[in-house]
Amino acid sequence: MALQWLRQQDFVMKNKILLEGQSVGGMTTVHLAGQTPKGVVGFINFAGGTAGYPSQRPGHSCATDQLRELYRKAGQKTRLPNLWLYAENDYYWGEKTPRLWHQAFAKGGSKSKFVQTGPVPNADGHTLIYRGQDLWYGPFVDFVTALNF
Repeated sequence: MALQWLRQQDFVMKNKILLEGQSVGGMTTVHLAGQTPKGVVGFINFAGGTAGYPSQRPGHSCATDQLRELYRKAGQKTRLPNLWLYAENDYYWGEKTPRLWHQAFAKGGSKSKFVQTGPVPNADGHTLIYRGQDLWYGPFVDFVTALNF
């Protein structure tokens, strides 16, 4: 596992690890954080989800309800601070669905913040992590500062 490898590296602060994932990796990060891995102090979910099919169903996951339930269950186990970042113009999930997913997750009680940025200019908002740094940089800095990085 990637965390095991990281913990073996000299450059890693083993008691201050911040998880981050994008798309399916964001969803995976949410679930991994529910296991409260040793040394992990928080996580960031960039546009996390699955079952997007923008060419056939732009802006709509094919599994919205299933993912809402999956996130609800993850939220019941997660205690780590977390930040969820999604763009308005995400061609995979759309504008409303990520809010529903986060609301279901947040009912579990962890210190969680959802940020929906404006649209990523001239691109699919699903690429927020790569093309929308100006949109998420402020909330990101606030989050990591609160974790004392």
